[in-house]
Amino acid sequence: MSTETTPDLEAAREQRAAFGAPGGRRAARLSATPQGRIRVRAERAVDETARFLSELPVLLAGARTALLPVEAEDEPGMVKARRALSQTQDRIVHSDAARRMRQNPAVVEAIAWGRRRVVAPMKEAVARPRGGVSVRVRVLIYLTVLTGVALTVAGTTAYVIERGRIDASIESDLARKANDLVTFVEDGDPTTGEAFADAESILREAIRRVVATPSESAVALVDGVPRFIPGGSDILPIESDGELLTAALAAAGGDPEVRAISTDQADYRYVSMPVEAADGTVQGVIVYAVDRGETIAELADSFQVYAVVAILSLAAISGFGYITVGRLLEPIRLLDTTARRISTTDLSERIPIVGDDDLARLSETVNQMLDRIERAFSEQSRMLDDASHELRTPLTIMRTRLELVEPRDADSVLATRDDLLDEVSRMTRLVEDLTTLAKADRPEFLRLGAVDLADLAELALIRAETLGPRRWTLEAVAEGEVEADAERLTQAWLQLSANAVRFSEPESKVTLGSSIGVADDDHPEFRLWVRDEGIGVAPEDIARIRTRFGRASAGGEGSGLGVPIVAAIAEAHEGRLDIESTPGEGSTFTIVIPAYKPRGDQPAPESPWAPPSAAREDEA
Repeated sequence: MSTETTPDLEAAREQRAAFGAPGGRRAARLSATPQGRIRVRAERAVDETARFLSELPVLLAGARTALLPVEAEDEPGMVKARRALSQTQDRIVHSDAARRMRQNPAVVEAIAWGRRRVVAPMKEAVARPRGGVSVRVRVLIYLTVLTGVALTVAGTTAYVIERGRIDASIESDLARKANDLVTFVEDGDPTTGEAFADAESILREAIRRVVATPSESAVALVDGVPRFIPGGSDILPIESDGELLTAALAAAGGDPEVRAISTDQADYRYVSMPVEAADGTVQGVIVYAVDRGETIAELADSFQVYAVVAILSLAAISGFGYITVGRLLEPIRLLDTTARRISTTDLSERIPIVGDDDLARLSETVNQMLDRIERAFSEQSRMLDDASHELRTPLTIMRTRLELVEPRDADSVLATRDDLLDEVSRMTRLVEDLTTLAKADRPEFLRLGAVDLADLAELALIRAETLGPRRWTLEAVAEGEVEADAERLTQAWLQLSANAVRFSEPESKVTLGSSIGVADDDHPEFRLWVRDEGIGVAPEDIARIRTRFGRASAGGEGSGLGVPIVAAIAEAHEGRLDIESTPGEGSTFTIVIPAYKPRGDQPAPESPWAPPSAAREDEA
């Protein structure tokens, strides 16, 4: 490495003058090609944007208080908030950074593109009613925003960390060079192996060992004037920066340490080392300097590539997200389409099941709901038809009797009155039965409490004996208490007894009974039954009499609501109604209900007749 002395210094300065400041040299090199000129313009736009962003937090300090909902316009702080927002807007618009940005052609072009491609669509989306924005678009917006924020935070964090690492590396390198210079002077002249003859030899040999680059260099000063500089053409010209040299000379008198200074040419990190004679007088100063701005610019170039890749990735994620979200929301679209086609006259439509995920399970649940609704509509329509038919008959009879009555004939009036009272009683019973069936699905249909099965059987028998002249017997009585509704169970038991009286001969045997035990599935249950010696029910009629207004083909008397009411009471107790019948011999109707111990203050029912567990058997 050669060393340039004072006579050669002017030539070197002229050679480097064409490059100007470090940023100017780089711009000059890039401007040699069209692609380079575009890059220079983009970098200047980015630099102006960075300056604007650095000032933006201060400018927006008062905007936070202005972010209040529109509904609070009449609140006391609203006027102050809007004034703060207006002042903040004025400071942003009239700031120096904003003015520089508006004057930059690249920024103007970017703003125009942003208004055309970003602001206009956003204004349209905001102006559109919220109901018009689909879930797909909203999910895509959230996804894009969150991804953009994540990429921005990741890039900014990496940039800050890497910039800190570069600063630490620069300071460490300058400190090492200062220590190496001290060691070099102590070791002596490498050509003779002895101590240096004078300070100029130290300055010359120290500069000779420096490998200068466009971002770092050194200079030896004698009497405040550059004496030696490293050889090379494209290196950092710190010898021409008067502000740096003045600061370095001022710092040379103290302890060597890394310092920072920003001049018109560059942002420096430097260290200055004084070279003293034997008597302690300073004979010269060696300055090592690094252009931090040039190094950070290289880092910025890398993160510009990251920014481009992040934008492309965000665009790709948005595209794939739009397609993926559309596929995920396909069951909801099918649900909406199917729901629009469903009407009260056609409930047969069902939602196609797509996939096996949460939305597919949602579709299955909705289909099950539609099944229940269809059954409810069907049962309601059938019940209304049957009820209108059942009510039409007594109403027709009443009208006919009223039309034929002779007002002047007292006997005819009394007979008509008796007939009308009978029809009214029949209609009242029908309405009461329909009311009972309508309430069967409601939570308040049952009033659960402790029911003594022995007392229940005795009460049912006493009331049943008043229904007709039959040979009433009680063949079995269960002992114990269960949780149930005593009134509804009595109602069901008497309804079965009334049916037995209706379809059996006088003085025939009607048997009531109750029992409690364990079912085949090891669950406790109790049974209430009525057995008669009547006409029986044909096997093909058993299913019919379970339906509302259903009657057996033979001997079909009554309203057809008795058996459905008993079945509804059993089902409300989580039980069932079993029917066994032989035509000509009689029938047995059995109410089967799970046996639970009365709850009282207990959180859950427990059966006292459940089979003992293994632990209980061991304890026994």
